[in-house]
This record gives sequence, structure tokens and C-alpha cells, in this order.
Amino acid sequence: MLSDRQGWSKGIGIVSWTLKIASVSTATLWKVPVDKAPLALQDVLRWIQGNGWWMFVALAVLILIIDSVASKLRDPWILNAVQEALDELQQHGFEGKELKNDPLDLHRLTLFRHHRTCFRRYPFWGGFMVPVLRSGHLTKRTNAFFRVPDRADQTEGIVGRAFRTANTIKVTDLPDVGTDNANADDVMLYAEKTFVTPEWVRENKPKARSFMGIPVRVGGKILWILVVDSQKPDSEAILKKIERRYETTARNFVKLLERLP
Repeated sequence: MLSDRQGWSKGIGIVSWTLKIASVSTATLWKVPVDKAPLALQDVLRWIQGNGWWMFVALAVLILIIDSVASKLRDPWILNAVQEALDELQQHGFEGKELKNDPLDLHRLTLFRHHRTCFRRYPFWGGFMVPVLRSGHLTKRTNAFFRVPDRADQTEGIVGRAFRTANTIKVTDLPDVGTDNANADDVMLYAEKTFVTPEWVRENKPKARSFMGIPVRVGGKILWILVVDSQKPDSEAILKKIERRYETTARNFVKLLERLP
């Protein structure tokens, strides 16, 4: 049963990638000047540019359906095991007297995965870190889709910096920018220290005051980033504690991630 499920998952993955390539190709050809194209391609370009809008919509819908089916084919026990690992790291790090009354959703771990495309951002190709799982049972929804293109200077966020440098990144003592009245200097400082733009900070009003990004290698490549965020600004010791615990469990953690299609 497992091998059948994996076979279906790989097949659907191929279909998904084919549709995504077709979608990107349609968007690219949509902008090509017809009169500058070779004569043999001009009729094709005219047809694509005349019908591209419905092709693009149809491909986007098909991709959503295929990806939804693919996610359901993942072995539930693997996702549950990864979720338990995230929850354990969260509880291990954010324990003790000073934190015992804090809701755990103030201190989270989010697992990001590298994707070539992301239809939540435009342009939707070039490399992204996409959130897959988050610790706890609240604040599961997120719009944190960070760009990690081949041009290293254009990577975004803590997750992008960890991906770019292949090193663990820690940032603490960030200013409070989680309100509409955030000071302009604080917004600039927050953006600079977390590798995003001031516009992103103003729009998203992040409440986290500390971050850590840990690159996770699977098959020799950095395919995942584990991000810790906390509303506690002075959390150096906590982040170090989570980092040490992760290092002792990394081998088993990676083995789980290798099983995800």
C-alpha cells in the first residue's frame, strides 16, 4: 500500500510540475512581441496571447486541484510525526517559570520548504520558501511566503537569509512594530535586521521580537528551513536551547522529511 501511494504521489508530482511549467511558459509567451518572434512562431504566439487568459486560469485551477490531491496522498503518520517533533521542540524551548503562563502561540516553530514556484506571489517563479507545518494548534494560517531566487541579494526574511548563507541565523531584541502606531525608525530597524522591506513590516505588522532560522539538508541540499519566532525579545538562551535540542534529533527529523513527496 505504501509503495502504491508513493507511486501515485510521484506521478501526480510529475503532472503538477508539467502544469506549472506550462503556466509559467504561458505567462512568459504572453509578453513576447509577436513581430519580434520568428515567423514560424508568430501564429502560435497570436493564439496564446488571444486565449492566454483562460489558459492561465484553467492551469491555475488544475494546479490547485492536483496539489490538493498530492497533499492527501502524503502518509498521515509522517506529517503527524513531524508535527509532534515541532511541538516537542516548542515545549522544550519555551518552558520554565518565566514562560509558564505564556500561551504557546506566542512562541512558534514553522517548517518551510523550498519550491520553484508559488502562486501566492507574483511573479510566481524563481524560488520560494513556503510554510508547510507549524507548531501548536493555533495561528496555523500564514501569508509568509518568502522569495529565494538564484540572485542571492534578493532573498527575503530570516528564512531567506538562512537559505542563502546555509547557516543558522539568530536575531533578538527586535523593536515592537505590531501596531498601527509603530515608530518609523523602529520599522526601518526591524526591516533591516529581519531582511525584509519596511513596506512588508508596515503591511504585516509582525509581532515576533526574536527569530532563528535553521537550514535543514535533505539529500545534501537545503530543501527546508526551520524558523523559530517568539514575542519575547530577550530570548538568546531559549533559541540556543532549541538549537541544541534540534541538533540531537536532526538525524531522525531529516529521515522523516525524506519520506515526504
